[in-house]
Amino acid sequence: MLALAEPGDEVILPTPWYFNAEMCLRQLGVSLVPLPCAPPSFLPSPAACAALVTPRTRAVVLVSPNNPTGATYPPALVREFAELARRNKVALVLDETYRDFVVEGPPHALFADTEWREYLVHLFSFSKCVPFSPS
Repeated sequence: MLALAEPGDEVILPTPWYFNAEMCLRQLGVSLVPLPCAPPSFLPSPAACAALVTPRTRAVVLVSPNNPTGATYPPALVREFAELARRNKVALVLDETYRDFVVEGPPHALFADTEWREYLVHLFSFSKCVPFSPS
């Protein structure tokens, strides 16, 4: 977030969220804008997110599978958020740290887009990936 936002900027994050995300952003002076997600799916709405974007918005953060809900965002939904980010010239921060625990194969096709570097920040963790084993 230090590379994307300054104190007073805004970051949109679906709720409920992992408490450390909120704590980190607040310590940086970045305003956290909640994007409510209703049970049972806990899937965020791109239209509701678009309504939250302001001139101070620097990023939309998606965590899939979500912590703490476990919601996994389908590829079409991730694509809608990517288009929203590009259209509004904000970053889409896509945290897929736990994807190997619930998703087989690629969780989306965003990297096939030749312009993904303009809007996409991808997070992953080798400490939580399933080791590759050739067949």
